[in-house]
Amino acid sequence: MKKGFLFLLFTFLYFQNIGLAQVNIQSAINEFVNHPSLEAATLSICVTDAETGAIVGSYNANKVAVPASTTKLFTTATSLGLLGQDHTFKTQLLYDGNISNGVLHGNLIIKGYGDPTSGDTKLADATATYLQNITNKLKEKNIREITGHIIGDGSYYSSQLSNGHLIWADIGNYYGIGVGGLNIHQNQYQLTLQQNPSLGGKVKFVKTTPKVINGTFVSEVTSGSKYSGDQAYIYGSPYSSNRVIRGTIPLGSKHFNIKGSLPDPSLQFSFELKSALQAQGINVKGKAHSEKTISTLEKNRTLLFEITSPTLNHIVDEVNQKSNNYYAYSLVKAIGKQQCGIGSYSKGTETIETYWKDKGINVKGMKIYDGAGLSPKNKISAFQFCQLLQHMRNNKTFENSLAIAGKTGTMRYLLKSTATNGTVKGKSGTIEDVRCYSGYSYNNSGKKLTFAFLVNNFEGKSSAIRKQLEALMAKITYY
Repeated sequence: MKKGFLFLLFTFLYFQNIGLAQVNIQSAINEFVNHPSLEAATLSICVTDAETGAIVGSYNANKVAVPASTTKLFTTATSLGLLGQDHTFKTQLLYDGNISNGVLHGNLIIKGYGDPTSGDTKLADATATYLQNITNKLKEKNIREITGHIIGDGSYYSSQLSNGHLIWADIGNYYGIGVGGLNIHQNQYQLTLQQNPSLGGKVKFVKTTPKVINGTFVSEVTSGSKYSGDQAYIYGSPYSSNRVIRGTIPLGSKHFNIKGSLPDPSLQFSFELKSALQAQGINVKGKAHSEKTISTLEKNRTLLFEITSPTLNHIVDEVNQKSNNYYAYSLVKAIGKQQCGIGSYSKGTETIETYWKDKGINVKGMKIYDGAGLSPKNKISAFQFCQLLQHMRNNKTFENSLAIAGKTGTMRYLLKSTATNGTVKGKSGTIEDVRCYSGYSYNNSGKKLTFAFLVNNFEGKSSAIRKQLEALMAKITYY
């Protein structure tokens, strides 16, 4: 009798606690959405039980909104599902013609198969080391001279470098970087400007590092106030060598650096490799070319050696931890190539949507245009994010790739001074007038929740909305 009573009491209290938790989470969401700064905003909010998928709190959960970089969760989860965490990319060194007495009579061709890590200081060897490795391998084959050209071949993917759904101001800058079949040091360069000490004074272009082959740069930048920050933008289209820099940088007397996207990664690769070869005593009589400036027949090529990238799980970490657009775009094209035979943004994003529809997600209203979240045309609902997260709840590679609030990645400053430090894992997303978070939260009792907060067109500063979202996240974890 006593044991039966205790069991009934325990059961009663357990379900009472669950009901209270739901009320507390919903109350916290209600309080958040009624803030004056969100009166005209578009909101989509959802919190679910990660195991059952049951909604424990929501507001406009099925309403799609601009998700910014939280879009990367769909891209990385799809890549793990279709490509696999052990997937690698390759780059081949080939030649046409013949080799005799240390002389390569013909062209040296670098054929890229979409490796985004080529010469990357974060995931693979630094560029100089990467090119040195190629040079050493050629020396091992006793090649001392090349009579033909150095040709970078990026034709494995579509020729569209930049995603067509980005805004014009993004394309020439590092966060709008495109991906080709052949890539080098994340397809970016550093551009140096000379500050002007006078407010409104003209700012001069100094140099690029590395030197951009055939690049011409015109500065229309002027000096802003001392603490105005980097407000300079590089304008120019893919494959065009002409670049114009507009906007402002803080006044001063030092060099000021910004980052841009390479106009032609294949051509840049061949240019830098030729320079590296000659610096190491391998004479090259020809010029640096890409597949667009000179053509060779693939059937006449002979393989010299192959270079393999780090595995996909490392790339997924970089995408979700650091919100790296370039790596996200590389995954989109890889997905399109594997599933459709075409390494394009459109085929990749279409595949992502189809993949999750087949997994049972209601993709009504979902529109993924770039896979990285930079395009303001992307549309995803909070409930769709929660469905994705529930599906991936037991995938440790995916969960471990997420930033930990208060500790790592783009969420390292979030919830840093609260007791929730380390109990929230997720992805942040920010573009103009957009603040979003999505991920997993472990509450005080150890229950795993999924959450998605999408806030568009809010009033006031982005930092203020961040603090409100941070408070909401904390309340969900505390319940």
